Amino acid sequence: MHLARQVALGRNVALKQIHRKSGRDQSVRDEFLMEAVLTGKLEHPNIVPVYEVGESPGGELFYSMKNIQGQPWDDLIGTHTLERTSRSWSMSVMRWPLRMPRV
Repeated sequence: MHLARQVALGRNVALKQIHRKSGRDQSVRDEFLMEAVLTGKLEHPNIVPVYEVGESPGGELFYSMKNIQGQPWDDLIGTHTLERTSRSWSMSVMRWPLRMPRV
């Protein structure tokens, strides 16, 4: 993902490009285009809209999306995964039956 400028509309966009080496494989290109088309058809407040699908002069496929400002997904996912894992672990510990030794 890269930050790009959509000059015609004067706005910043998020740009997803297929990797050069991968882009030579037709099946990878087909999958990338399918991803762009399917994502572009989704409409939901929590889904980033696709603005454009295209091919650069060098033959690299791309699609542009609304640029969302905020905390990077990597940071959020890592934090929430850790929190969820530790919460899950602590809940399972709380469920362990307590056994009192017989005296």
